[in-house]
Amino acid sequence: MPVLHPLRTRFKSVLGRQWYRGLIVASVLTIFVISCGAESEATPPPPTPTGPPTLELPISEVPTPVAADALSPEARALMIAFILKQEEITQDWEAFHQAYESWRQQPSNCSEGAMEQSLRDFAAQFQAIATDAFALKRSPSVKVAGDLLAEAAEKEVAGLVTLRDGWSPADNSAFQLFEEARAEANALRRQAADELERLKGPVAEPEVEEFESAYTSVNEDWDLFRANYDSWRQRNGDCNTGEVLDTLNSFIKDFGSIAERVFDLSRPEPIRPLVELLIQAAEKEQLALRELRDTWRPYDISFFQNFDRLRLEADRLRRQVAPRIDDLKFKYQISPEEFIP
Repeated sequence: MPVLHPLRTRFKSVLGRQWYRGLIVASVLTIFVISCGAESEATPPPPTPTGPPTLELPISEVPTPVAADALSPEARALMIAFILKQEEITQDWEAFHQAYESWRQQPSNCSEGAMEQSLRDFAAQFQAIATDAFALKRSPSVKVAGDLLAEAAEKEVAGLVTLRDGWSPADNSAFQLFEEARAEANALRRQAADELERLKGPVAEPEVEEFESAYTSVNEDWDLFRANYDSWRQRNGDCNTGEVLDTLNSFIKDFGSIAERVFDLSRPEPIRPLVELLIQAAEKEQLALRELRDTWRPYDISFFQNFDRLRLEADRLRRQVAPRIDDLKFKYQISPEEFIP
């Protein structure tokens, strides 16, 4: 078992984080659920989504900043205060995303006025989170992480403002633009988290074995999800809008649990590029599912064709992970027998 740096044990509170996140989700949803009214009859135009850019990530050495043990007591105290506040902001941020997703997966029966009010409320809700991110005190040791977090907040604020001001019953493209802005913000947040992980100190072992086990489990469930979706596509001849949207929302929810496991993967230095590839694949498939839900119309297969294209891009990213695991196993002289239960 790897020996963790003393600072690491201080920031592990999964149960507390889940309870806190659930409490915020419940309170936010109370605000937004009550506003649904008459169903809008408008339909969206054909989509032109491109999705967030795909990054090709080589396994490379990343410059390491000054570790926590090398800081003065005063600088160390400032760094710890920053990390604690950053984790609090992250909890609020993730709870906000969960509340937004829960709202999006509700039946599409909101009146135009109720929809506009909900979008205004979401923009205001996130502005409070962004304000906390902008206000973080950035000592030299955490300046890079703080700047990345602030940039992520700026991107998501801009995306929500675009959604709030650009949505109309006849055009759902503003939702797609927000999803792309959110994906860019999430990438910046991961970079900030990586910077803080380096400060906490290195892990004692590369954790390749643990990652391969988690990767195999996620991949199996991912493939099963794909099989269920493909089976639905093959037998689906119904163009009932309500039933199709309900099914797509169910697929989004099911894949969301898989994506959450990907996002929660540990990211120690040797396997960080591999985790990033897997995260990008999950984000691309999530984006594809949401775009399909937001743009689907009866008797038009172009929406499914665009989904299939994005899914192929996610597959290309996923396929890059397995050979890189083999590279790391060879580098650290890990024999295949060590991975046999």
